[in-house]
Amino acid sequence: MSHGVEAAQLPEGFEVVARSEQGAVAAVENWEKRVYGLQYHPEVTHSPERMDTLRYFLFDVCGISANWNMENVADEEIKVIKAARIDALEVDEIFARIDGYPTYEGLTTELESVRFALEH
Repeated sequence: MSHGVEAAQLPEGFEVVARSEQGAVAAVENWEKRVYGLQYHPEVTHSPERMDTLRYFLFDVCGISANWNMENVADEEIKVIKAARIDALEVDEIFARIDGYPTYEGLTTELESVRFALEH
């Protein structure tokens, strides 16, 4: 954890709920407002509990569920695009945004068919 920046004074209603081994503020919360602050870098390998921390935050604090996968996300986006009746230029903008990113392989084919239908 980087110790270059630390909370010197907390806003009203917040309290320190975790400190690093060196004593730096690592987490704060306002329980009443359900607002949390965390200095944390889950991408670094020397954070041994990184996945547990992310799971706790996402599932217990935020209350989301893990009932999705990339294929489902892509299928839902295709439905939204078709329902919106967008024009070919907007589909080109979507292609530009996803170009270079790993995507569900059916998404590109489906978007190409939507673009073709919009042009004809």
